[in-house]
Amino acid sequence: MTQELWSRVDEYIVTLLVPSDDALDAALVDSTQAGLPAINVAPNQGKFLSLLASIQGAENILEIGTLGGYSTIWLALDSTSWSAFASAPRSKRYPSSQLKACQRSTSYSSMPTSRAFPNTSHGR
Repeated sequence: MTQELWSRVDEYIVTLLVPSDDALDAALVDSTQAGLPAINVAPNQGKFLSLLASIQGAENILEIGTLGGYSTIWLALDSTSWSAFASAPRSKRYPSSQLKACQRSTSYSSMPTSRAFPNTSHGR
């Protein structure tokens, strides 16, 4: 499969199955404006993460390696049954982007115990 075909299939899946979300869209814009590398998960991958957590019946989530908060928001979208969600970025270079994205997401901020740990990096 060529990269072009792979990209077209991804685009089709996103258009068909992944609804737009203001917090997710804003997180991407903020990440770009902050100069973050464009290495966030694709929308269909984010939806898949959300489904996996939901299907598994996850009660707690720990995300390590948060950058702009995009996948964090995806994981929080179906948070009604979760008791805790913690997000720990690997780098101190961009913590404000991740926190801003999480605060914008009502799914994340309305969770009973949602926390972001901006100072838990290993100095990278």
